[in-house]
Amino acid sequence: MKKVLVVLLVIVVAVVGYLAYLGAFGAVKVTEQKVGPYNLLFVEQKGDYGQTGKTINIVADAVKAAGVTPEAGFGIYYDNPRQVKKADLRADAGMIVAAADWKKVAKLKKQFKTRVFAKQGCLVTEMPFRGGISIYVGIMKVYPSLAKAAEEKKAKMGSVMELYVPGKTITYILPIKK
Repeated sequence: MKKVLVVLLVIVVAVVGYLAYLGAFGAVKVTEQKVGPYNLLFVEQKGDYGQTGKTINIVADAVKAAGVTPEAGFGIYYDNPRQVKKADLRADAGMIVAAADWKKVAKLKKQFKTRVFAKQGCLVTEMPFRGGISIYVGIMKVYPSLAKAAEEKKAKMGSVMELYVPGKTITYILPIKK
């Protein structure tokens, strides 16, 4: 019986430790700041948001093949999955490319869409990015905090951009639209 309790205790401690490592217990601090501009190279998607990672990797591989190190991966999520059918969800997914490297990826503009995310006032927060599970932890923790902050600012909860820097952070950006 003692061995079973010790094993259970070790499992609980390991799970709690892993969740702490993922940022599950940290406070979500949403700030208002100007962000951008970002040069976006992306694919428009329709359907399951779970496919975004694959799309980001496709764009990243093309950018790297062009001799460019992208600044970050990103997804812009236009619809609330609680209100829109999975098949109808819309997103843009791709890479942010530094302005200095924009000419190097010119040939990719035939394969991917481009746009500049203009400098603008946004609600912003970050979570640690320590693998795919970090994305799910962020969804559960961050989106309610962003919605609350938007409500306090009397802003609309619209599209949200997530910037992914593997091994570092996921930055959540909600443009403020009043």
